[in-house]
Amino acid sequence: MIGLRADSKLVLDSSAWIEYFEGSGLGLKVREILESESIIIAPNIVCAEVASVLARRGYDAGKAEEIMKSLSYSLSESAKDYFEAGRLHAEMRKKSKGTSLADAIVKTIAQKVGAKIVTGDFHLRGEGTIILGGADAKKK
Repeated sequence: MIGLRADSKLVLDSSAWIEYFEGSGLGLKVREILESESIIIAPNIVCAEVASVLARRGYDAGKAEEIMKSLSYSLSESAKDYFEAGRLHAEMRKKSKGTSLADAIVKTIAQKVGAKIVTGDFHLRGEGTIILGGADAKKK
């Protein structure tokens, strides 16, 4: 189990939620995190990405929505957050061309609320990030 305090704030990105819903080995780690006493945050962009991926893979996206709502908090993101994410995205793309705007939004929201990011995406590596799978993190 990843050592988390009860008051830890965590933003789970799309890759973490998808691993959870698919029941993979990494998904079991995500389940442990979800069962911890941490505060779990799901940015709106993450909800949209998860619904899209799961629907395309034949899962019940409506059921996933219910589960995500029961296990996490949603935020009211502002235009200011999205402008900040746009600027951050431009900086992140200088280092890695494959960085998505969603990655920058997740990072912006995590910074805003003082949360760590739980991800399988190497684009989000860095201080304040819990990378699922370590060196095996997915490179997009």
